[in-house]
This record gives sequence, C-alpha cells and structure tokens, in this order.
Amino acid sequence: MSSCTDLLKASNMNKKGILITNLGSPSELSKPALRKYLREFLSDPKVIDIHPMARYILVNFIIAPFRPRKIMSLYKNIWMDEGSPLLVYTKKIAHSLQAQLGEDYQIAWGMRYGEPSLDKALEELSHCSDITLVPLYPQYATSSTGSTLAYIANILAEKWDFPGVQTVHSFYNHPEFIEASAKKIRSYLNDFDWDHILFSYHGIPERHLKKSQCELMMNGYCSKNVCPAKISNESFCYRYQCFVSSDLIAKSLNLESECYTTSFQSRLGRTPWIKPYTDEYLTNLHAQGVRKLVVTSPSFIADCLETIDELGLRLKEQWLEFADTSFLWIPSLNADPFWVEGLKHIILGKSHSSSFSSKNVNE
Repeated sequence: MSSCTDLLKASNMNKKGILITNLGSPSELSKPALRKYLREFLSDPKVIDIHPMARYILVNFIIAPFRPRKIMSLYKNIWMDEGSPLLVYTKKIAHSLQAQLGEDYQIAWGMRYGEPSLDKALEELSHCSDITLVPLYPQYATSSTGSTLAYIANILAEKWDFPGVQTVHSFYNHPEFIEASAKKIRSYLNDFDWDHILFSYHGIPERHLKKSQCELMMNGYCSKNVCPAKISNESFCYRYQCFVSSDLIAKSLNLESECYTTSFQSRLGRTPWIKPYTDEYLTNLHAQGVRKLVVTSPSFIADCLETIDELGLRLKEQWLEFADTSFLWIPSLNADPFWVEGLKHIILGKSHSSSFSSKNVNE
C-alpha cells in the first residue's frame, strides 16, 4: 500500500506547475538587509555587465557600503505592513491565480534576488508534470527576463530529471495586458482633468541593446524619441517593445499621438542609458504647454521603489515646481482582479511563450 507521501507525489504529478517570478527586494527594513540585497542584485553579470573585478569593487566597496544609507528612508516611505510592496503584490497575484485556476494547477512564486528564492519555488513544483515560467516583465530585457530564465535553467540543469518547461517570454503587446493597462488608466482619468500622459519605463544601458544586436540601436534610431513601425528582431529589443506597449495602450484609450509620450527612468551611473530620460523630459513637456500631467509605468506589474517613490513622490515634486501644474501618478496593475484574469489567459494561451531548455543559458 502506498504511503500518504507517495499518494501526494502521484497527485502532484498530474498537476501543471506555474512559477511566477519577479525581481526581489530587501527582506526587511534594515541596512544589513539592504546591503545583502544590493550585493546579490548588482553582482549579476547580466545587470552590471562590466569586467568581473571592476564589478566586484564597484558593488562591494562603493555601492553596498554606502547606498543603503541613502535609500533606507525611501524604503520606509513605501513599506507596507506585510512587507515590501513588490513581494506583497507578487504573492497576491500568485494566490489569486491559484484560486482562479483551481486544483489542476500548482502555483509557486519566487524572486530572482532575495527571498523567497527561485530554488525554493522550483522545489515546490518538483513533482508537477511540466512547468510554465512567468517572469512578471511585460517587455523582455536580458537584465530582467533573461537573467531569470538563465538562473532557472542552471537550477534545472543540476537535477537528474529535466521537466518539460515553457516560458512566457514577454507580453508587451498581448491584448490582455494592453486592455488591463488601459482599464486601469481609464479608471483614474475619470477623476482627473489631464492634458498629457507620460508612459515611463525602467531604463537599461544602451550597451545592453547593442549586445542584443538591436538594429534600432545599431542604426542610431535610439537617439530619437520614436521607434520605427517594425523591426526584424523585436523579441530582444526592449526599447522597441516599450514604444509598442505605449502605442497600443494609447490606441485602446483613443489617444492622439500628441497626447502621450514614452520615456525611461531609473538610470544608474554615467554611461548612456536609453532615452529620452523621464526626469529630464519634464522640461520639454512643460515647454510644449503641458500643465496637467499623468504618469504611469507599464514596465512594472507590481509597485515598488521605482514606481511609488521615484514616480509617485519625487517626479511629482519635480513637476509641481513648475507654476500652474497638476500631477497624477497611476499605480501598477498589481493584483487587480481584472489583471489576474488577463494574466491567466496569457498563461493558458501561451501565445507569447516559447520552448525552453538549458541552451537558453548565455554567460
């Protein structure tokens, strides 16, 4: 007679596993926790892609020792009773998906950096018949989606049995994501007199696009504020995907081209990042006659320091320094029910998924 453990394993083997992943954040509000998180995050060669020794010195002797002092108060401003907003909302998304999908599926969630780890999350799915990986990044970038998939591939490669795995590679133009984003924005616009929407995306260094052989970067298009209508390697051109997301959301909102702008935030260091820069572009908008500004960030599914603080607080303060202006920040989709429903259809449809194997690992 089979033991209860054997019966449980047999039951789980009939389930389909889904792994929801996100970037991660400090485990608690303390300088040691911040320092530990920054070291893990910024030591990733897909995030800071410079010589290993230079990266080690930069992270361990410059950033980790001193930056926690600067950002501790920022995290205090956004921290929720349950913890970091990014962790709280990612967990809620996973739990809501479990409730919607039912017992035929097993949902786990983990963070690329910090806790809960991807190792632990994959262990929860170890007896599932197959696994679908769902990085919560609408637009593909090597430093986010690529790093996550490479890390997971390395974990799975160490196992004796390699499960059937698929990944939702990106969903920047998926109708469910576009309509959920438009619905969220529309609900806020009903109560705000506005004249321009700024779609602000997390930036990446220009050299990352060059490494991905993005033809837009190679041909100089990324010095402009628009992207061509179509490119051949769109799967790996992050900047192009951001512009497409903006255009599709704007179309769903029936916006004219002069009513919205795409820009990029959160740059770090002195090397060129993709443009236009969100903070610097405010002057242009004001000079163009914009006074009532709406800001939203479709590159973030769950709110975090870069949305709540950088956009909702600091960018607002910067904009309101102009006379006769008003400002509205729209939160991310988070675990809004209509979005979780949309994400379920993205996962089940897998219209943007691809096969996945250890060959995806690129060091």
